[in-house]
Amino acid sequence: MKRIIWITVAVLCIAVCIASGSFLLRYYLGLRRTEQLIQSVRIEPAESARPQQAETSAEDPEPSDAPEQKSVMIPFDFDAMQEINPDIYAWLVVPGTNIDCPILQSRTDDQFYNDHGIDGKPFILGAVYSQKTYNSKTFQDPMTFLYGHGTYAGQPADFDQLNDFADKLFFDTHREILVYVRDEMYVYTIFAACNHGNEHVLRYYDFSDESSFDLFFDAFYDESKSCDHLDPAAMPQFGDKLLTLSTCYEPNKNQRYLVFGVLTDVYSAEH
Repeated sequence: MKRIIWITVAVLCIAVCIASGSFLLRYYLGLRRTEQLIQSVRIEPAESARPQQAETSAEDPEPSDAPEQKSVMIPFDFDAMQEINPDIYAWLVVPGTNIDCPILQSRTDDQFYNDHGIDGKPFILGAVYSQKTYNSKTFQDPMTFLYGHGTYAGQPADFDQLNDFADKLFFDTHREILVYVRDEMYVYTIFAACNHGNEHVLRYYDFSDESSFDLFFDAFYDESKSCDHLDPAAMPQFGDKLLTLSTCYEPNKNQRYLVFGVLTDVYSAEH
């Protein structure tokens, strides 16, 4: 009997080791593949691509009443991205953090990139994505949601620093979100960060409807709600374009942690 017990224990230990080894191997191979693909489309670090104001023409030195044109170098090769995966349509950067990754949207399955990498191959850490059912790829919707893992089985994913916004100093010193598309860069000012229930926000709130918009954001001022940080001066108005980054709330994986930004500037691509 003891011999049978020891054999059973040994078999279980071997099975656990094989499963753990397989998990780690798939994780590191997927991570390496992702890093290589990201580097292959990066022209230069995103934060070194400084926005520039258009210079006044020598032929027209007089000030103009027209809005000042702003431009920026797009530091990513969108043609190369499309060759890797046509589902890649934008790039996300949160300056001062390690959030620096492509944004994808599946044409057939809203949850596809929850467990597939940027090349469309299975990957436990998934990718950052939006959902076709609720959002276009234009960032012109009243509210765009981007989803990504924070951690998976203890391993850091694209949104692993999102929960850091619960810290006031981190929130105060990281107030921008940049989104690059082929011809423009969108700048969002972060105005709130909070943990939220597990309901699908875009399923229950229509941000194109003013009453629904107000219902959602009025709750942010309720002290009984768990909004970690809020900047009243930056709160959006109905009609603004909003972006929300969503991941699991680390203290309770059944909840979501959300970081909200409002569109405050648009730069055109330098050509």
